[in-house]
Amino acid sequence: MENVIEYLEWDSNFFGYKIGELKKYNDLEEQLKKAKDEKYVLIYAKNQEAKRHDDYLKAGGKLVDEKVTFLQIIPQLDMFQLDNNIKLYQKQDVSKELLSLALQSGVYSRFKTDTNFKNQEFEKLYAIWIENSIKKMIAKEVIVFELEEKIIGLLTLGIKNNRSDIGILAVDGQSRGLGIGKKLMERAFIESQKLAQTSIQVVTQKSNIEACYFYEKQGFQIEKIENIYHFWL
Repeated sequence: MENVIEYLEWDSNFFGYKIGELKKYNDLEEQLKKAKDEKYVLIYAKNQEAKRHDDYLKAGGKLVDEKVTFLQIIPQLDMFQLDNNIKLYQKQDVSKELLSLALQSGVYSRFKTDTNFKNQEFEKLYAIWIENSIKKMIAKEVIVFELEEKIIGLLTLGIKNNRSDIGILAVDGQSRGLGIGKKLMERAFIESQKLAQTSIQVVTQKSNIEACYFYEKQGFQIEKIENIYHFWL
């Protein structure tokens, strides 16, 4: 039988138990049985084919995310029109404010909503995400909105699949509705132009209705929706 489960080294090392990803739909129940025998604890499965949904559920999978990729052509903006409170973060330390914003950005993350995670996986993942972003390991720029020496908005910007890519975008819960997200996005457009990118993408969860509405309002259009399932073995 063909082995269609790929061992995920980073995830396994980071979370502390064996994790794999189903790369091809083929003898699903047999593959999961084999994975269990090989001491896998968690298997991810991604699927854009609705016809597989019932098969995944029948085999014990849990739909944990409907991942929406938004895309748009980067509009041309004038740097001098930007808000003075928008800055590029240059420090190397993760402040409590940045960590709080990173965690707020992930409230709909599958690593938070899947109750089978019991070892603070969500908090650990987003802490390392923002740390690696400010160290420029996975981001080109970290953009913040600072008011009275307090950071209340955050956007991390990188390049992925030959596109400008927004990783984390968050505005503190007490400061939403003031247009801060829009200002962060405008700076992301400017920085993307500096990086010689012509298009920009962002990924969020379909269940995050507020975020989806915000991106559509900023001119993004849905490129694809991908279902993600977890099989706990």
